[in-house]
Amino acid sequence: MVGAALLTALRWHSSVPLAAAPASVTLVEVLGFAGFPLLAVLLTARRADPVYAALWSAAGLGWGAVVFAGSYVTCGMALSGGWPAAHLAGTLGDVGWCVAVASMPFLLLLFPDGTLPSHRWRMLQPVVLAAGVGGCVAAVLIPGPSSTAPVDRWTLLGGRLGSIGEPLLFVSALVLLLAVPASIASVNARYRGGSTVVRLQIRWVAFAALLLGVPFAVQGLANVAVPGVWGALLVAVPLLAVCTAVGVAVLQHRLYHIDVIIHRTMVYVPLTAVIVAGYVAVVGTWSALLQGRARWPVAFVATGIVAVAFHPVRERLQRAVNRLLFGERDEPHEVVSRLADRLATTPEPATFCRRSWTPPPRRCNCRTCRSGRSTARSCGGPPATADRSRRAVHQPTTSARRSSSVRRSSRPGWRSPTRWPSTACARRLNRWNRRGCVPSASSARRSTRRG
Repeated sequence: MVGAALLTALRWHSSVPLAAAPASVTLVEVLGFAGFPLLAVLLTARRADPVYAALWSAAGLGWGAVVFAGSYVTCGMALSGGWPAAHLAGTLGDVGWCVAVASMPFLLLLFPDGTLPSHRWRMLQPVVLAAGVGGCVAAVLIPGPSSTAPVDRWTLLGGRLGSIGEPLLFVSALVLLLAVPASIASVNARYRGGSTVVRLQIRWVAFAALLLGVPFAVQGLANVAVPGVWGALLVAVPLLAVCTAVGVAVLQHRLYHIDVIIHRTMVYVPLTAVIVAGYVAVVGTWSALLQGRARWPVAFVATGIVAVAFHPVRERLQRAVNRLLFGERDEPHEVVSRLADRLATTPEPATFCRRSWTPPPRRCNCRTCRSGRSTARSCGGPPATADRSRRAVHQPTTSARRSSSVRRSSRPGWRSPTRWPSTACARRLNRWNRRGCVPSASSARRSTRRG
């Protein structure tokens, strides 16, 4: 990258061949692709995953070879009519382009920690690697003009193996073309099964990739190519944004600021578009009505209209973006009012009760009920009610309640007696429990009979 920048500076004031780009355009492209090696150096210095840092180094070397080859050939043609090894530089640029393109699926597949999302993606790595190697071999075998420099590339054996290189190049390009959506699908799978930190890392890269794809989509839909420095800036700035987003995501530096950035971008980008469109519409309409006269008053009126409409348009966009990103959390007053309306239309709880509450039946403390073997009719307890579902409830006596802890004891070798012991028996068994003794079955039976 440094060599390409120096060569571009050397031919700044010289004549440029027809097939070459101006020096300013080349310098902007160099600055855009410089983010790849800088990110590789940063990841290596911060001791990130070595595999992922090596992939960014390979991508940086590939794009560096592309830019250097174009600058070398163009500078040689502009200064002295051509430098030596220009054809070899053209071949080097094509090979570097193949390396850079083949590294893109790996960068998506192993993002952000250098590991695969799952074992099912293992077969994609050797396929992409074989396609990249095939593309590099085809670039050396096929004769013809270079795609990165205005010169014919050097070929092995004088281009005699071109018939082998053409199908190899076609297959490699097809595989790499299919590997890109597959790697994007792997990022989606990682996002769906990842933690909060992984999802924030993917949001950073997705936001930067969206910035990279919007200029190309707009140019494609409008069928207009932006020439010169502005066209190079439309490519260089999003590339730097992607490299910056990857660095923030991998190193986890201010990772949680992505929501604020997305929110402000979604607010101020449409706001800027609306303001510019309104200004152009007002100025164009009044200029057409006044036939080009009184330009300064028209511009002043248009500026006033835009200034008055700025705040209400911003508030509406802010509300729409908040509802889109955060739902109803940003409007608590509306949520509370809606809840009050629902509570006002809800019927009273008493309407849901079909049967009134009836008091529980009285206790029965007779000796027959204390044994737990009788019914209410045999002991003279409370009679059964008319409702069959409501049966008379017989509760144990005080002595039985005191011995409940004994009966629920989880000590080994202890079995609950067949009948509820008396108060004296319960006290005796509780004393054994406090001492840590485990009564035998015979002593427990004897104490129960004694009680």
